[in-house]
Amino acid sequence: MLLNNIASSVVTNHHNKSSTKIKPVFAKKWNKSIKVVSSRLIFQRQLNNLSPVICFASLTDTELIKVTAANGKPNCAVWHLPAESGVYAIFDKEGKLQYVGVARKVSDTIAAHLSDLGSDLVSAVKVKALDSDPSLSGSVPTDAITANVSNRERLLSIWKEWMEEAVTNNGEAPPGNLPGDSPWKESAMAAARAASGAQIGKPPIRLTAGKGLTGMTITELIDAVVKDKKAVVFMKGTRQVPQCGFSYRMTAALRKAKMEFDVVDILDEKHNPGIRDAIKNYSQWPTLPQLYVNGEFIGGTDIIEKMLSSGELMELASKL
Repeated sequence: MLLNNIASSVVTNHHNKSSTKIKPVFAKKWNKSIKVVSSRLIFQRQLNNLSPVICFASLTDTELIKVTAANGKPNCAVWHLPAESGVYAIFDKEGKLQYVGVARKVSDTIAAHLSDLGSDLVSAVKVKALDSDPSLSGSVPTDAITANVSNRERLLSIWKEWMEEAVTNNGEAPPGNLPGDSPWKESAMAAARAASGAQIGKPPIRLTAGKGLTGMTITELIDAVVKDKKAVVFMKGTRQVPQCGFSYRMTAALRKAKMEFDVVDILDEKHNPGIRDAIKNYSQWPTLPQLYVNGEFIGGTDIIEKMLSSGELMELASKL
């Protein structure tokens, strides 16, 4: 009955905003067990003599993507998830559906869930993201045939169908979607705040303008950044898209410790020429990524994770 009420609310709220009526193409009967007639929900709207149709894959038919390796650490799939808005479903290590959510940036939100809740609860995901379509003034689902339908409506339609399917298949809503507060909702809200703020969108530092070194050596440029920034990570990729597991784990630990930090992408040879070897020589440390705080080298990923476990990292972050 809960999803039935949600569905009625969505239709009622939309109807109050305009004279548009949403009619299911296929007849559906709702009863106490919320029977879903089709695994693919198709709505037809009549708006200004147009008849757009929303089509999308069911939860069951959507590909399951493993985001953690056998040792419980994130695998490379995490930073290759879509960065667009979308709907996602998270499964634990036993394969049980834990949460269905909507995100402004799917990749960042799932990374936040993994960091906040751990690999036991966040083991695999299913994602339906909005991709750019030049024929429309916005974004559309990759398998949609639509016109003049808002992104919000598309996302709510997919989310509602996935939730209905979950209830039908499992007999109840996913644990994270039950009424009341939950770690899942807190994690999703934190990710949404980060996505709209400066921290998650902070661009990486570029040591040069991309026209080669002029005046200063790469080592001198590294030294200037280390001494100028309160906390800076030299890593593969950016905070939004780490390019290796160690870099992902480093940024996840810093986020969990609520440490604000800057990033230098060592893979960006155009703007940071020769930095990969130069930073190792600078610190006399053979591996990457590397964290510097207040001009001092703190350590690599393993050291930072140990500091997170002991509470030292949170204490360090609080002093910045």
